[in-house]
Amino acid sequence: MAATSQRTLCTGAAGFIGSHLVRALLDRGDEVWGLLGPDDAPDPAIGSAVTWIRGDLTRPDTLDELRRPFTTVYHLAGLLTSSDEDQLFLVNFEGTRNLVEALTTQSLPPRLVFASSLAAGGPAARRSGRSEDEPSCPVSPYGRSKRMAELYLQAIGARVPTTIVRLPLVYGPGSGGGLFAYFRMVRMRCCFIGGKTVAFTLGYVGDVVRGLLLLGSDDATAGGTYCLGDPRPYQLPEIIAAIEAALKRRALRIHIPWLIGYWGTALVEALAAARGREPAVSRQDLDGFLRFPYWIANTAKVEREVGFRPATSLGEGVELAAAWYRQRGWI
Repeated sequence: MAATSQRTLCTGAAGFIGSHLVRALLDRGDEVWGLLGPDDAPDPAIGSAVTWIRGDLTRPDTLDELRRPFTTVYHLAGLLTSSDEDQLFLVNFEGTRNLVEALTTQSLPPRLVFASSLAAGGPAARRSGRSEDEPSCPVSPYGRSKRMAELYLQAIGARVPTTIVRLPLVYGPGSGGGLFAYFRMVRMRCCFIGGKTVAFTLGYVGDVVRGLLLLGSDDATAGGTYCLGDPRPYQLPEIIAAIEAALKRRALRIHIPWLIGYWGTALVEALAAARGREPAVSRQDLDGFLRFPYWIANTAKVEREVGFRPATSLGEGVELAAAWYRQRGWI
């Protein structure tokens, strides 16, 4: 593909969604720069096609290389879970503010596309989903940290034209979180599920990247907030059934009472702390999902304004993820 005039920076470029976005930007012909955190490693499959920058968004003194004339910045770097609530705000809010301060040293700041989360809006009150125009009500420290970053970006909108994109539960090749736990459980023929029915908005990573590019390429979206994802919500049994079909095996469903799940999660937190790691799931996360059954976004706005609709069904996306996991020996 012919090169474009786009000089694009992606933070979180070594992460799950970021690595897919970087490939899409290269395919589009952009000149791509990728920000690596202190412990990140560049994707060897991409190699020198990307100009890699190393910096820590929580330390402004490491961000001098971001003071370049970028056309667009996709800000995907963030922290999803931590036993230290202050750390979530340091990375997700302060890190975003430090990024903006570096970018605004230019006379013409770039377009900024901020990867927020449905957690910033909070759970929906009904199955039709929460829209972007409803008052936000985050119920977790992660959601509150992302919402604070959103409020900051809305407040400085005149300085940096920003599009806020609330991402759903994203899955697909390369994901080691989210739905991957259920791939492993189905592989072992045993799935642990809670007693309550919870419905989710999902997004296959290829569709999510396409949505990010659409929103980042349309100047009319600057100043707006958009929920991205499949307009059809899915319940956990449907998701497990799709994974079973992809792996060609059935798994025994074991319903876990709330108290057992709560104390089991406490054990996970304790073991992670003993190893100096962050837990894959926290009691705060569990409590939020149990108390609020509808983690659903209303995605009508993004379809109406930029024509986005997902192209990948749950079955297709799960098949693609399963093939990737098999190839790399993850399952």
